[in-house]
Amino acid sequence: MKSAAITLLLCLASMVAVAATSDKQASSVIAAKPFCKLIFKNNGFAILPLDELDKSGSNKVLQMFLQSTDHFAPNISVTTQQYTGSAAGYLAMTIKQCEEMKWKVLSSKATTDTMVLEYVGTAQDLNLHFYQQAVFTSSTVYLANATALEDQWEGTASLLKSCVGQLKANQGAAAIAPDKSGNKLVFKNNGFSIPVLEEPGKVVEGRVLAMFLPPSDGFSPNVGVNTGPFTGTIAEYAAEYKKELEASGFKVESESQKDDGLTVEFSGVARGRSVHGCQKVVFKDGIIYRGIAMANENQWKVSGAKLKACVDSLEVLSTGKSAAPAAKSASSAKAAN
Repeated sequence: MKSAAITLLLCLASMVAVAATSDKQASSVIAAKPFCKLIFKNNGFAILPLDELDKSGSNKVLQMFLQSTDHFAPNISVTTQQYTGSAAGYLAMTIKQCEEMKWKVLSSKATTDTMVLEYVGTAQDLNLHFYQQAVFTSSTVYLANATALEDQWEGTASLLKSCVGQLKANQGAAAIAPDKSGNKLVFKNNGFSIPVLEEPGKVVEGRVLAMFLPPSDGFSPNVGVNTGPFTGTIAEYAAEYKKELEASGFKVESESQKDDGLTVEFSGVARGRSVHGCQKVVFKDGIIYRGIAMANENQWKVSGAKLKACVDSLEVLSTGKSAAPAAKSASSAKAAN
């Protein structure tokens, strides 16, 4: 298991996921809760959306990840931004920003209410490939952005572009209606939907999903879901995690163990800010599923109940052990990232 400090810093950075589920097994969860939970069939879990509309500015609402290679996970994010101009004007502004960054625009197109842009460039010594689609309403732009390393693009482009291209925003019932197929993520309060980003027949070891509340004090309260292989007992995991939290200067506020997992609430200081968080861990068929929430201390007083409810809603779907990668011991559970 990596240190609790590293785990917490990853959550603070809000950045950069494992079990397969049959359609029949997943559909039972979907049918029972069509109005709320986000269903990740391949990765074997469901969770409530963290869905609060930001009326004041720009907010990244959602980020989904494919399997990381070369220390980078291809991903798609959805951001909302207050904007009353035209799609053509937004495209021109974005192209200008690309030119200022010395990034190369490969293609671009704007219609009355949409924009599509593909470009490549270097950031933090990484050669990146981007594909964006924006949908415009009278006061808001909804931006879906796919990012991958250039070396990853050929193998992931079709999936990433298909997902981004199906973004629907504030277009009536089609955008925010409950999804009974389990193939679409619906954020009703924010007014958009987008397909689940999962690679057919593959599962992810690491971060799968991150969701964000509107930012304040330079930080967005967030909930992330990680999965990965694990062997050992709940008691072993709980003891080691608690030990590492305390060794990193964090206080365990509460802890509860159940037959298939545990919940922990903690507080402390990370990257110079007082933070508060909670974690729900579920073990099933050699897999560890971790939902973890993080906010600064002042944000927790306001949004802690909402964050805890989201984490507590994490539900593991029925899985088959044959789908899981080789399991790791309690002392080397990288899935705990």
